[in-house]
Amino acid sequence: MAVTSREKLASLVHSAKLAIDIPSKIESLRRLKVELPQEDPVLLTEFLPPIFDFLSDQFSPVRKFVTEYVLFEHLFCDFRILLIALVLVVEF
Repeated sequence: MAVTSREKLASLVHSAKLAIDIPSKIESLRRLKVELPQEDPVLLTEFLPPIFDFLSDQFSPVRKFVTEYVLFEHLFCDFRILLIALVLVVEF
């Protein structure tokens, strides 16, 4: 498996934040979902908070995509990662 750079992941988050339409935002988030390694707790703890920011996006399809991503991709993964994600959400 290819190593994903932090810069590439940050660029995808940035692209999603700057996108002005729903398809562009969701496409950037889909690419981020593919690139973000689920087994790397360090990258997950670094990039889940910016992903959580999209839970308050103005577009409901974006909020739905992020909710499904967090629930279905992370709910059944390592419990420690889920716990970290929940702690980060509570801090907001």
